[in-house]
Amino acid sequence: ILDCGDAAGHALAAFRLGFKAIRYDGPAAPRIADIAGHYGATVIPVRPESLELEEAEAAGRGMQAACIDWLKTATG
Repeated sequence: ILDCGDAAGHALAAFRLGFKAIRYDGPAAPRIADIAGHYGATVIPVRPESLELEEAEAAGRGMQAACIDWLKTATG
């Protein structure tokens, strides 16, 4: 999922680049959702829980270890 925030142009570019899922919460949400349908893509308005690599790095954790731990947690 590519987080496009409220940038409609980024959302449209994501569809053209082949992204099938984006997060978008801008004022053009109904139109962006309509366009997403033409690309077979999905738009979600709220960012799901995700791994923040900057936070892991700031805490002194290696990025690879943070990714492995995240994937273990995410997959149960």
